[in-house]
Amino acid sequence: FTVNAAPILDENNNNRGVLATFDDVTLLEKRNEVLRNTLKMLKTSQKKITEKNKELEDLAARDSLTGCRNRRSFFQELEKVFVQAQEQGTDLACIMTDIDHFKTVNDRYGHKAGDALLQQVASRIRNAVRNEDMAGRLGGDEFVVGLENYPSKESVHQIVAKLRAEIKRPYLIEERSIHIGVSIGVAFYPDDTSDLLDLIHIADKAMYSNKRRRNGNRVLPFIQP
Repeated sequence: FTVNAAPILDENNNNRGVLATFDDVTLLEKRNEVLRNTLKMLKTSQKKITEKNKELEDLAARDSLTGCRNRRSFFQELEKVFVQAQEQGTDLACIMTDIDHFKTVNDRYGHKAGDALLQQVASRIRNAVRNEDMAGRLGGDEFVVGLENYPSKESVHQIVAKLRAEIKRPYLIEERSIHIGVSIGVAFYPDDTSDLLDLIHIADKAMYSNKRRRNGNRVLPFIQP
């Protein structure tokens, strides 16, 4: 209940008594409690919806097999990073890599083994690069990594060397030990190009140039024709 009180004064402003009222607000308090609980539930629901939306957005941005960024998501994020690099005058590097003779793995051991191999390769790529670097799967057995804010080209080549060593280790697929080779290409912004798509294109051409030379797990400087 609530209590309201007011003095009763005479014409000389002397206190002659007090007027008090007592109001039963049980129903109002019950309604307020329902309202508070409803608001709390709404906040909880909104939080769950926000978390679920973030989870769905993350799932939509990921390749379902490997967990790397999918092609669309990777290019969207890389474009943001590229614009930032242009505005701030920072460097950006792109590493392209794919598995040599991956079709042979599928033909010899089956697509299930091929999928397991891709999952392990993706895991090793993420372990080789820095936490802030973007790793994506462009499709098939081709992967791409975007690196920003690296201290020097030498540091990028060190990451490539670590990546090469990680991928070179044998894989245990369905109780079989499998060895694979990869081809790798690297391109740098702004040294190699001032265009984002060209940056990826140059790294891709460098990768296939190394593949044609049959250099396996090596990174060679790309020579423009």
